[in-house]
Amino acid sequence: DFILGHTHSLTSTHEQHYFELQPANNTRKMRWSLTSYLGTICVLSLLVHSNGDWVAPEYKLNLDLPERERWGHIALDLVHKHGWDCTYKPVLDFIDTVFPKDTWVKYDDELRKVAEPIIGQEEVQELKGIQDAALSVGHNVTLSELEFFQIFYEILMQCTGILARDQHGNIIHGRNMDIGLPVQNVTAQVVWERDGKAILTTTQYVGYIGVHTGMRNDGWTIQANERVVLTPGPVIGYDKAILIETAAAFLEGHQPVGKFIRNVLLTQADYEAALPLLEHTPLASPMYLIVGGKTHGTVITRDRKGPATESQDTSLWGRQPVPPHANVLPVSDFFLVQTNWDPWINETQAQCVQRMAAFSPAQETLCEDYIRTFYGDKGKCDDLCQLYSDGRAQAATASMEALSPPEIERQMKAVLSRPPVLAAGTKFTTVMSASNNRYETTVRSPPPFSTRGPGSNNAYDADVLERLRVLVREMTGLQHL
Repeated sequence: DFILGHTHSLTSTHEQHYFELQPANNTRKMRWSLTSYLGTICVLSLLVHSNGDWVAPEYKLNLDLPERERWGHIALDLVHKHGWDCTYKPVLDFIDTVFPKDTWVKYDDELRKVAEPIIGQEEVQELKGIQDAALSVGHNVTLSELEFFQIFYEILMQCTGILARDQHGNIIHGRNMDIGLPVQNVTAQVVWERDGKAILTTTQYVGYIGVHTGMRNDGWTIQANERVVLTPGPVIGYDKAILIETAAAFLEGHQPVGKFIRNVLLTQADYEAALPLLEHTPLASPMYLIVGGKTHGTVITRDRKGPATESQDTSLWGRQPVPPHANVLPVSDFFLVQTNWDPWINETQAQCVQRMAAFSPAQETLCEDYIRTFYGDKGKCDDLCQLYSDGRAQAATASMEALSPPEIERQMKAVLSRPPVLAAGTKFTTVMSASNNRYETTVRSPPPFSTRGPGSNNAYDADVLERLRVLVREMTGLQHL
């Protein structure tokens, strides 16, 4: 057990779901056996695709079309290229592991009543178009499944972002996206058009219609990284306390990060206009927003209401205040690296473990009493070390320090392609620059074997699935689900 429920998925062993998930009861073993067979075929096809990684396919999204007609043709083209079993079946299997399919069908109306005000009517109509596409190839998908996938995404991200200034002063933005789902075959580069003009370029898991990685053409770039902040839970535990806060934020009108970034990209043409909205719009979850303009860049460390006021780590004195100006950090000279830990905390997980190994028995007891009393955690004191960097940021920083500005544009992808920055869970790498409208996405092949290490997040982890169930129950009030 880890002190941080959300980072359990970020630091646990990367288990390729298709090969290794072994449910306890025999009925589920039979179901996963079939999935394992189909999944093996899909993974093998990925491994031979273009001899490894490949350039993401590009599609146009016409915003002048009725909402219901925008995404379906893209989803169908991906299905025709790779087959249902190697595109949407794995994603829907994951959703139907959170709750069984018959639960989504039975409670579809009740679930939609909660999800649709959060997602928005334009997006709901777009999801109906994706539902139409699935039905046209013989697969029944409920709207509630698609809608809650937009919400589940809040707690499934682990990422690396780099903002760097080249010799001309232009910002180059590199991004690795790590997620514990087999989504390579539904990953696409999408050009959003209005009145015949390209206005956005984004990297999508087609079916997720928010934006986590994108560029306003001739304007600015952005990515979102998950930020986990401990919430005291003396009786219910820190994990449930975090989820209750997230559910409450949704119900109070705080936005999902994907919908939020999509809207800001569509409405704000330049970096300077976007930045205040990115800093201060209420969000459902804490986030790191990595933002690149043409010649300026910023890492925004956020809580749910705005720039963070407290660190994500904790001590016997509680969470500590953020150092002055560290929550909105500009690229002052050459580069900035941001993963999933507060940038002003320099200690790594390994250093934390080493430090705590030197605790006296009295210190260790005091620490364990503290995390048990305030956070409901029954583990050892070094569980707290999960709140410190897993080493990706340090590795990326070392690679960047070895470069000079003239090398940045050419070498950014190489920096993001070296382990541990390239992690077991990395699904794509995007390099983008608003100064010259460069946008390139590389889809990453999955590792052929189970891998340990940074970024090896697994969405099928039992704790992750239970957290998603708790989130739905808290949002809907359907505690019997």
